[in-house]
Parts: sequence; C-alpha cells; structure tokens
Amino acid sequence: MLIEELRPKTLDEVIGQELTIKILKGFIKKGKLPHMLFYGKTGTGKTTSAIALARDFYGEDWQDYFMEKNASDDRRLQDVRTKVKDVAKITVLDKPFKILFLDEVDSMDYLGQNALRRIMEKYSDRTVFILSCNYKNKLIEPLRNRCVDFHFHQLSLDELQEYIKRVCNENNIDIKPKAIEALAEASKGSVRTILSTIEKFIATDIKEVTKRTVENYTNKITDKDLITLISLTKQKQISQVDAYIDNVILAKGYEPQEILEKMRQFIKETKLIYHKDKPKILQLLGDIDYRISQGATPEIQLKTFFCYLIYKIRK
Repeated sequence: MLIEELRPKTLDEVIGQELTIKILKGFIKKGKLPHMLFYGKTGTGKTTSAIALARDFYGEDWQDYFMEKNASDDRRLQDVRTKVKDVAKITVLDKPFKILFLDEVDSMDYLGQNALRRIMEKYSDRTVFILSCNYKNKLIEPLRNRCVDFHFHQLSLDELQEYIKRVCNENNIDIKPKAIEALAEASKGSVRTILSTIEKFIATDIKEVTKRTVENYTNKITDKDLITLISLTKQKQISQVDAYIDNVILAKGYEPQEILEKMRQFIKETKLIYHKDKPKILQLLGDIDYRISQGATPEIQLKTFFCYLIYKIRK
C-alpha cells in the first residue's frame, strides 16, 4: 500500500510542517520530551510525525518504547482508569521513559479527559504522552495546559500538487495538469486521501489521469449537480429536490458533509443566488455542520438545508 510505503520514517522526511519538525528535533537533541498535543485535520501528519519522532529518539528498537492507542475506543471514565492507566504505569528499564500516543482524544467525554489528566500527572516519570485530535477546543483546559501543543496545518495547494506529481511520476502515471489541481482540491489537504486515490489508479491500471478521472475516483460532486439542485429549489420543487438528493447525489456516493462544504464555496461564488441572501444561507450551513458534528444524521441535515433554501431563496 502506498500509504505505508511512503509513510515518512524520520522527521526529516515529513513534509509541510517545518516549524513543528524543527522543534521536535530540538527536543530529541536535548534528550527530553514533554507531553505533547498534536492537533489539526485528518491526514496532516499527526500520527506519522509521532512515529517518526519515536524512530528518531529510540532508534531501531523504537517499537519497544512506543505504544499507540485510539482514545475513541477508551473514551469513558472506566476505560481510561483501566486500559489507559494499565499502559501508562508500565516502566521500561533501559530507557528513561516510553511514549504513549493517544489518537482521537477529542472523542473522550469530560470525565474521561479528567481521568487522563490525573494519569498524566501520576505517571509522568515513566510515560510521555502525545495526544492527538482534530479539534483542540474539545479538550478540557487542564488537559491542554499539560502539553506543548503543535498545530498540524493542511499543506498548501502548491505543496500538494508537487507531491501528486512526484508520486505519479514514480508510479508511471501520466496525470494531466487539471487532474493534479482537481486531486489537490479534492484531498482537502490530506496526503492520505491523495495516496489512497493514486492507489486506485494503480489498481485499475490507469496510465492517463484526467480531471474527469479524478472526479470519478474521488466521488467529487460536480458544479453541474449543484446547479441542478439550486435550479430545483428556485422552482420550489421540494419533491424533486428530495428525489434528486436520494437518486443522484447520495446514489453517486457523495458524502453529505462534502456536499455541504462544496455548497459553501459554490454559494460564495455563484450568481444564481442574490448577494443579500448569501449571509443567512452561509450561517445555516455553519449551523448544520455543527449539528452533524454533534451527532445529527447527515442525510436529514442535508435535506433540511435544501428545504430552507426552497422557502428562502428568491427566483
């Protein structure tokens, strides 16, 4: 798999996080590691950098001193008190400490985070914690304050495009300039998404990749689909809007969140919607995005948005 084959082995191989990598290498040089918080969107290199840090710090035997757990599996108070604590209290004899990497810490509940904070305090003499999450603001302040935090930002479009060119060249894939732009945009800054898409090209023996190829392989919603939806809403055709979402949009495999994000960009730029209507529509998109993040059903929220447009948008 390309994702594993091309995963950076050392901090020097990590791309796009120059300042973070410089500081992490400084910690290694001094031989001491603080508790750390890696936060940022999926696919920006948080897990990769944690593993590369362990490799650089411990050398060939790094796996003996690096442990990884997904905090979403141990989100409750009792899980933290047992599973996480059992790992944290283990002492390594030939090293000053081990590293415990906890991913998706923002999925832990309030009591679980408080328990984790106490465990970090109690076992800091033998365990360095690296916490990883998408949303830093979902962590309680006492937990954040015990870590040196690092923001993993999305790579720029230029960086992503250069990376796509390099990987495709190495795998003898002829990818057209428009396709490179489309894949960089569809990845939303995630190197993992880029590699998994190129993996699909390799699996199906595609030697020439066009923009349409990228749209097909990434289930990227097209402007044509959005224009059709907007036209139906302006005609107040609620049943047709509902049917189009079910039979075309969702049937193509588009994710509701992706559709809403594409709508956000489309609304900003389109002339199909009056400028005065745009702020309220964009505000609703933000509200719906929040509801989905709190567990609301994405498909229902997507249809709710278009029902709102039917009654608010002007012909």
